[in-house]
Amino acid sequence: MNIGIYIDADNVSYKISTDLISYYENSGDIFIKKIFGDWSKLDSKNWIKYVNSNGLEPIQCFRQNKKQSTDICLITHLLNDLYHYPIINHYIIVSSDSDYIYACQSLKKLGKRVTIIGTDDSLLKNYGTEFININKFNTKYKLDNNYLEVFKNSMNNNYMLSKSKFIKYLKTYSNINIDFKKIENYFENFKIDFLIVKKNTRIYIIYLTKIRNEYESKEIFIENISNIKTKLKDILKLVNENELLNLMYN
Repeated sequence: MNIGIYIDADNVSYKISTDLISYYENSGDIFIKKIFGDWSKLDSKNWIKYVNSNGLEPIQCFRQNKKQSTDICLITHLLNDLYHYPIINHYIIVSSDSDYIYACQSLKKLGKRVTIIGTDDSLLKNYGTEFININKFNTKYKLDNNYLEVFKNSMNNNYMLSKSKFIKYLKTYSNINIDFKKIENYFENFKIDFLIVKKNTRIYIIYLTKIRNEYESKEIFIENISNIKTKLKDILKLVNENELLNLMYN
């Protein structure tokens, strides 16, 4: 896979850069690593020390009439690179800015793989080939596998729990050093085992592994769909059966 990475420095934290670059260095050949922002502004200073250490190419985007122009600059570079470097077949856009939607659609029409790295509440996440929550690359929310069993046990044998109930069970374990208010961000470490769903102002945790252990294959799941609709009715109010099926076995 030949990769081009485009980072909107106005839209994301500098803290994710090292982990993000390291992750994709193991996924293919990175041909382009560009980062866009107005480097004359103080709010970009934290990025500067990470530019050289990660081999990033900084692109200056001056504000026009006091308005940010980073998105236009990034899109222009992206489409120019698309023309000049057809060898690139995987484009990674690190932003949550919906201004990139049309660029993503154009890339996909040309058969390019498009990964969006941003926040869950961004519209942009729906326009890539795949979406990755940016907290995956934030060391603040990194957990080792020792926490996996603690999280599983904290589900207290439930298929689903609200965030508040999960925290209640989690707090029964000693030496838990995490930010309980942002507990949902830690589940990026264990996406195979859990699904986080936001409904209005509430957050729910669905225990995928428990369901998967009871219905060991896609075929068994489908065969038992009538029973599942009753047994998991609260979950199916949040995620429809086809979405759940794909999350479980794809």
